[in-house]
Amino acid sequence: MRDNNETDEQKTARLQREAAAGSERLKSTPPVPFITGEAPFCGFCGRGKGEYRRLIAGPKAAICDVCVNDAKQQMQSDTPAGDPR
Repeated sequence: MRDNNETDEQKTARLQREAAAGSERLKSTPPVPFITGEAPFCGFCGRGKGEYRRLIAGPKAAICDVCVNDAKQQMQSDTPAGDPR
């Protein structure tokens, strides 16, 4: 919790503690596909095992290498997100 009177050093220490606590929570929470016993799948496109080369799984979502590449291309393009061009 932030105290308006905290010093920069106190703020830095607090943020480090919060980051460490968040990291520990993430380490202890398996990705959703493994909790439910389902085969790992991409939460963005629905590709299942065998349809992607790599899958990056977090605590509550996973994304395949195809979607990562698509997102990277979109971020680098001049076309706004959602534009059908």
